[in-house]
Amino acid sequence: MTEIQRHIPDLPALESERQSSGIAGRAGLRNGRPRSDEVEERIRSAARELLASSGYASMSFEAISQATGASRSTIYRRWQTRGELAADLLGDFPLEEIAFDPSETVRAQIERFIRRIYLWNKRPFVIAAVSGLSSEGGPENLKAIDLLRRVDQDAREHFSVTFEAMKEAGSIRESIDPKTIYDIVTGMVYTSINWHRDAFVDDDVLIEQITNVICDGILR
Repeated sequence: MTEIQRHIPDLPALESERQSSGIAGRAGLRNGRPRSDEVEERIRSAARELLASSGYASMSFEAISQATGASRSTIYRRWQTRGELAADLLGDFPLEEIAFDPSETVRAQIERFIRRIYLWNKRPFVIAAVSGLSSEGGPENLKAIDLLRRVDQDAREHFSVTFEAMKEAGSIRESIDPKTIYDIVTGMVYTSINWHRDAFVDDDVLIEQITNVICDGILR
């Protein structure tokens, strides 16, 4: 086992922690009798389509019920608010896809991380969900915001631990703080997506530019 592999976080353990917290992950939202995976996936698929095509405001439980044939009570048993459902959808981001591979160069790994973050956050349903959750207030939305923060925290923790492993391997300057780099990367990604949403942007060029900025600042 390499030094980097030894420091990669245990993803099942992270998920178990999320579930046991009661505020994050799909399992943390489930109460009552056992759920039908088929019904749940239909609901989630309809919610993604409504978000992508018409925005957050259109993703009502009534619209989802009409699209899927599932009753509103069935939906409410899984998610108490549309904010919880939106946050749950954002929790689908596959952490394993940003796991660092010790067989790759540091630059290749950083670029892959940036590409996964960029392409995920550019999905129309993700843009609509984040925008809706950010603008919708009220105490009923607090649990959804907690869910969203925990999703981000899982990704941040995953990035930080593997980033520290690369530092120990001597590839990255010791003074670099992984949490700062995570914030810079996600900030650049979010800014690029929102500022260039209606313009033609070559994704590969943009990802390469962000990668250059990050690698120029962190590599020895």
